[in-house]
Amino acid sequence: MELRWPKEFLGSRPLTKKRKQTDLEDDANEECSNTSEGLLEKYSKVVDELQMMKDKCSKLETENSELRRQLTEHCSKSKENSSKDKDIEAFWRFEDGREEWLPAKLIRKYANGECSVQYSDGVSRVRSSWVREVGQMIMKLHRCIDHDSQMTPFDFDVTRSKVKFTVAQARQFIKSVQGLLFYLKTDCSKSKENSSKDKDIEAFWRFEDGREEWLPAKLIRKYANGECSVQYSDGVSRVRSSWVREVGQM
Repeated sequence: MELRWPKEFLGSRPLTKKRKQTDLEDDANEECSNTSEGLLEKYSKVVDELQMMKDKCSKLETENSELRRQLTEHCSKSKENSSKDKDIEAFWRFEDGREEWLPAKLIRKYANGECSVQYSDGVSRVRSSWVREVGQMIMKLHRCIDHDSQMTPFDFDVTRSKVKFTVAQARQFIKSVQGLLFYLKTDCSKSKENSSKDKDIEAFWRFEDGREEWLPAKLIRKYANGECSVQYSDGVSRVRSSWVREVGQM
């Protein structure tokens, strides 16, 4: 006897397997989709953070470039300016007799005819304006000389005061000062450039008894025996401030 199953019953078994397989595939696809979306979201965040870091790096590079430019400009300007004058002060004598330590930058604003300024590093720098004034004074003195009256006194203006000169005295004065003026224009200009070396070098000093000796520059400043200049071991003669003041007073 042959059993006959209904068609609906015969097809129900394979149909159930297919449905299960489809459900599994759908679940797998959904899980994969969710995973992909999560990865894409993380990747998007990483890309955004990377772009922010790139922007920050670009900004820092721009700032660094600007700082380097400013540093280069500052260094070039500092080389042009005197490296000593910014840090030291100067001993300045005013017209009313007051004496005061002032910053070197402020000293440049004064022009009261002083022939030199004693700086706090122990070096006297001759004022170029005073050297020019001496040259102009000699030219004026030449014009005042009367060849016919050798002994006739005449008035001569010297820095706001008048001095009596005879022609013979004037010629002797011109002869003496012209050599000193040439010395001031040459060696004293070098003295300004090499003033920073004074603390480390020695000087060739001639004592009153005739002895000659190399001494440290700091020790030289303690002597005051009337010498007009000191020959330093770097080959530069620096005019003694006391002598310069005496010439200015003369």
